[in-house]
Amino acid sequence: MHFLKAACCYPRKFWFSANLGLFVFIIANTSFAQIDEVEAISDLESYRIQIEELEYSLGRYDLQLIEPILRLADTAAALNQFDEVAYILDRAVQIVRVNEGLYAESQIPILKQHIENDVRRGNWTDASATMDHLYWLYTEKSTGTSDEVIQGLRDLSDRIWRVWSAMIPLIRQFTTRQLP
Repeated sequence: MHFLKAACCYPRKFWFSANLGLFVFIIANTSFAQIDEVEAISDLESYRIQIEELEYSLGRYDLQLIEPILRLADTAAALNQFDEVAYILDRAVQIVRVNEGLYAESQIPILKQHIENDVRRGNWTDASATMDHLYWLYTEKSTGTSDEVIQGLRDLSDRIWRVWSAMIPLIRQFTTRQLP
């Protein structure tokens, strides 16, 4: 009973201190987010410069370009530049295919990253096409052991499930609209 009396007597003071704490928290997190964004933009430019230097010294299709290209893709994704990420990942897949062949299993992690990016940008058609291609690589062209293939197919089914889970709110939104 005394607790209720004390809470009723000091609502403004409590409200002020709670809102002040929330305000400080929001300002602090906003400034850190801006610093992280500035740092990410700086990283983006340094990765581009590094890739240009490697291209000049090694050539446009050298496999050593893959690692900085994937770091560039991760940084661009952190900045929500998903269209650029798609272009960057396409380039990485092209480099792998030129050097190791069209059916190289080393392109699988890049294709998985491509699917995640397509889902983030809402490009369900490309995500579906890449998943179909990945399924085809696992079932028709894989040279790994049966356990590796089974694990790859399980990972793919998990990705398909995540894609469909992301689409459900969009499907509900579309189907619950009132028609004129």
